[in-house]
Amino acid sequence: MGAPLTTADWDRLLDELREFAGERNVEVEDGVAHAKLGDGHVELSREGRVRTGMPLHGFEADDGVELEFDHGRGRLHVRREGVDYTFRRP
Repeated sequence: MGAPLTTADWDRLLDELREFAGERNVEVEDGVAHAKLGDGHVELSREGRVRTGMPLHGFEADDGVELEFDHGRGRLHVRREGVDYTFRRP
């Protein structure tokens, strides 16, 4: 795992998301990155919003998050004060 990233690290964050989801599965439009991962998805915005979803659950945080990709285990960790959420790549 690398060092935690914030949306201030936008270019690096996009590189990590593309590695996590696969280059062809990530689209970026108007400061929002959308990644399709099978039945799940991850959305990151330059303003700091994070949304993830799977068929039976979803997660959303609006700001102040740190993101950490664990490519080997297929996990994206989202942390902010009082929240520690892990999205597992399907």
